[in-house]
Amino acid sequence: MTRCAPTRADQAILWVAAACLLGTLGCTGAAQRPRTVEWLAGCAEPAFDPDGPPNPLRWAIERQLSRGLTEEDAGGGVLP
Repeated sequence: MTRCAPTRADQAILWVAAACLLGTLGCTGAAQRPRTVEWLAGCAEPAFDPDGPPNPLRWAIERQLSRGLTEEDAGGGVLP
């Protein structure tokens, strides 16, 4: 099988395709601001005591943070 040299039209198509590819690479979304959440609890912050008993308020908040906002059932459906 013989190979033909690329024509100017073929080269132009390749350049346009490369330009379109480079143009789409720069089309990312705008940078989103990081989300911050302020947790309010009905008591003062406890003093740090690594050898003390576990704090029930801290345990409750950490338990909520370790769970997702939604859960899935066995069939893959989303539960509130």
